[in-house]
Amino acid sequence: MNPAQDRYTDRHVREDVSLIDVAEGYAQAYTGDFEFMVDIRDRLRDGQRLTVTQVRGVLNCMRHDPRVGHLPVPASGGGARVIRLPAHLMVAPPGDDESRRPPYVDAAVRWKKTYLLSHHRSAQVIHHLDARRSYVRFHRGGNRSRPRIVIQTVCGTHWYDRQPGFANLECITAAEATALVTSGVWRPCRRCEVLTQSER
Repeated sequence: MNPAQDRYTDRHVREDVSLIDVAEGYAQAYTGDFEFMVDIRDRLRDGQRLTVTQVRGVLNCMRHDPRVGHLPVPASGGGARVIRLPAHLMVAPPGDDESRRPPYVDAAVRWKKTYLLSHHRSAQVIHHLDARRSYVRFHRGGNRSRPRIVIQTVCGTHWYDRQPGFANLECITAAEATALVTSGVWRPCRRCEVLTQSER
């Protein structure tokens, strides 16, 4: 394990953009249950790019993974040296039995209520639920009694079950959504409306 002063910094990432591809490649192949890495992997699978800070975090996780080879030690002193990782940086493949097992299993969920709202006092918008991108997922090696739940809307807003505001969410039917909008307290998300109509 490298000393704390040899950790990667944001400056390393800014000065060598090739580190982004290295970090993203490692995160996409990640099969463990460390919450930070699971979140990063899911962001990439959703088509999102990583921030400099997230890339730095992945690189520092790689430093402590014994399966990662040829990962140079960052320069100490605030990252004055630009790091060039070898193109042949490899992650050792898992054993045959493990490689045949998927890293996660998605539950067969049917979303019967297709609208979503938050009961937070500052929220007054009703979104369309994106059933194709929302899921209930059980990760291998994690706590199987507690799945990972991700709720996404047509407009691109998403919530994770570990976020503080997740408990305020409620799925509702189209009739319930119409009644709330008619009451004048809630309003429909305009972006959800436009995108939903364009798909029809």
